[in-house]
Amino acid sequence: MGWKVSIHPQVIKFIDKHLSAEDKVRVLDLFDRLETYGTDLGWPYTRQIEGKLWELRPQSTRGTWRFLYVIVPERRFLIVVAMRKARIDESTKKMAWERSTYFDEEA
Repeated sequence: MGWKVSIHPQVIKFIDKHLSAEDKVRVLDLFDRLETYGTDLGWPYTRQIEGKLWELRPQSTRGTWRFLYVIVPERRFLIVVAMRKARIDESTKKMAWERSTYFDEEA
């Protein structure tokens, strides 16, 4: 059984606004890899932030991007924050957890 990746609308807006066409391809490829390999994807593509909050680390040509995601039951990843590489502070973590509730409304 595979994994499912769900992307928050704000992440989609960020990708459309900030990433080059080439970087979009790289990021979407990494989302596909996450769906294929799940929690086995590992370093250097992923890194645990805390608990079920993880960071996706795509290789890029024009900048260093980070995508925060939450692992939830039923083999699902919720990609909830997109940002330029920066220190992940408490407010960013809080935003990630708050945005993860968006997907509760989908069910």
